[in-house]
Amino acid sequence: FRLHRHPFAMATLFIFVPAYPLIKTMFRYESGVILNEVLAGTGKLMLIYSLIFSIGWLI
Repeated sequence: FRLHRHPFAMATLFIFVPAYPLIKTMFRYESGVILNEVLAGTGKLMLIYSLIFSIGWLI
């Protein structure tokens, strides 16, 4: 696995910035409604992560 050939794929590390509130909420609440919102946010983050990684890998 040679990541030095695809340095822009490392741009996915910036996904932790919008993920922080979701992680904080997940550990703070036990309500099913709130955790479902966290799950929806996680799905959106996975989509963004996949797009950023794919574009970074192609560059």
